[in-house]
Amino acid sequence: MDLLTRRDLTELTEIKDHPCVSMYMPAGSAGEESEKNRIRFKNLLKAAREQVPRSKYGDMYTEAEALQENTLFWNHQDKGLAFFMAPGFTRYYRLPMEFRREVIVSDLFHIKPLLTYFMETGVFYILAFSLNGVRLFRGMKFSISEIDVPGMPEDMAGALRFDVPQRSLEFHTRTSSARGNGGRPAVFHGQGAAADKREHKKNVLRYFQKIDKALAGFLRDSRDPLVLAGDESFFPIYREANSYNFLEDEGIPGNPEHVTPESLHEKARQITEPIFREKMEKDRERFVVMAEKEMETASADHKEVLKKAVAGKVDTLFVASGKHEWGRYDPEHGAFRVDSLRKKDSEDLLELAAVHALKHGGAVHALEAEAMPGGHKIAAIFRK
Repeated sequence: MDLLTRRDLTELTEIKDHPCVSMYMPAGSAGEESEKNRIRFKNLLKAAREQVPRSKYGDMYTEAEALQENTLFWNHQDKGLAFFMAPGFTRYYRLPMEFRREVIVSDLFHIKPLLTYFMETGVFYILAFSLNGVRLFRGMKFSISEIDVPGMPEDMAGALRFDVPQRSLEFHTRTSSARGNGGRPAVFHGQGAAADKREHKKNVLRYFQKIDKALAGFLRDSRDPLVLAGDESFFPIYREANSYNFLEDEGIPGNPEHVTPESLHEKARQITEPIFREKMEKDRERFVVMAEKEMETASADHKEVLKKAVAGKVDTLFVASGKHEWGRYDPEHGAFRVDSLRKKDSEDLLELAAVHALKHGGAVHALEAEAMPGGHKIAAIFRK
């Protein structure tokens, strides 16, 4: 899978050049699907050339045509491919989501199919720890990535090297790196079983306190769920050290050193998805109450919502899947043009509001039309 970030989404929306060609297609990653993928892409390129002649924009097709013949590329696909090209610009993403086959030519890229990648669930973190190492992952519905946290201890031995008396920290560590596959777990030696246990627990607590201190700086402004992954017997000790208000009660038990990020991602999603669904329902109820009271911090007017989204003032946005509001918006002058039918230079104003809400860290919920609060196409709660 290719990493798709909010920054990528913003970059795509900032390209305003004609022609902008957006191509989407379903894909498969097994056996004979490889050749089918290549043929699908070849047909998309043919459809694009019928609208944007190669004789006039030949350079724009160079990378796409080279990719068409790249067997290795077609052998490594996910569920869908999104491909974008404009004069001097090419981007593509192999993503774990299915797309309808389409080619759209405009003076803007068509990015609405990508919004689902960022919607329907929020961000969560996974803290995968053992005495031999610690890793932090950032997850979303379709993706997981490891985060380098400033000041994060590499392992318990390194964390306590300078603040624990040597006699209480005599142990053998495994011989390989914490990020490797082999090695034996840490074994402690002391002056008696009971004393050893008490001292060991104190050392583990100190280790976790250092982890928490590093996380406190990194997650300072976050309200996203944090899921623990590690030896279940250490969970109560970590909770004693924890200062982050959004640590989840349920964790992922087991040694995470030999578990893939993808497996951790799937298990963490099972824990966090009910949390996000509950949050979405609460947000929807909150909007309904605010709208009934005619509060200024809630609106279903797409012009007002778009203005607030561009200004970074949308906290929570609801947008109806499959619905459109065509037109143009000039943020410099606050001017709108509304089109009853889509024109060559029309933008989907609902899509534009969602992009800007995401860009500024707002929560975006894509719902079926019948599930939208008040039956509106768009609805938003604004930041105060």
